[in-house]
Amino acid sequence: TDEPTPTPPAEETPTPTPTETPTPELPKIIGTQAEGDSIIVIELQNSTGRNITSFQVKDANMGPEGLSDNMLADTWKTDETRILYFDTANYQNGTMWNVRVVFEGSENGSTITNYPFTDMKSGIFNYSQDGYLYVSFHSTSTDTDTDTLEKEKSWHSAAGTNAG
Repeated sequence: TDEPTPTPPAEETPTPTPTETPTPELPKIIGTQAEGDSIIVIELQNSTGRNITSFQVKDANMGPEGLSDNMLADTWKTDETRILYFDTANYQNGTMWNVRVVFEGSENGSTITNYPFTDMKSGIFNYSQDGYLYVSFHSTSTDTDTDTLEKEKSWHSAAGTNAG
């Protein structure tokens, strides 16, 4: 007698293990998150090659006084992107400001003069080989890519100060 060949049991399809979708890490903040007509929000990247421990702002027309408190809650690491919340209502000039940063391990600050907050949506902080802190950005008023390096060199030359 011929016995029927047994049918092998059907292989079960394994149930895939669900993988968690990583939650994207939100950029850290410079300043205090806020909304309103006087608030400027700018995405900034630290491409200086150095960690920044202090970020301060003042009206460009003011003398050495008038710097804000440090707007960083912690060290702004090199190559890290942060979101700046800047309230222009706290300043008199309204269009140009000076930004002073202090690098980790240094007591002296570097300044970008006449910083164009109102002309950018994002910017990249850079440090030139000859020691100038500057920002590169896409100008919203001229629709061109630009930076403040030549203005910084010109300002330091006219003021008789050294870079950095």
